[in-house]
Amino acid sequence: MLDRRVISWRFGLDGITLSRREIGKRLRLTTASVAVIEEAALETLRTELVTDVAA
Repeated sequence: MLDRRVISWRFGLDGITLSRREIGKRLRLTTASVAVIEEAALETLRTELVTDVAA
């Protein structure tokens, strides 16, 4: 659930685009933690996309 929120805010999917620093402040996380969550979520999305395309 946290990964969805981070991706949503980073890319403005809910109309609000935030920096890693801003997300960190809202979620009480470090900027580095936000980056790790973001990268993991993006990797999951890439993997799912490749799986769907290959099927």
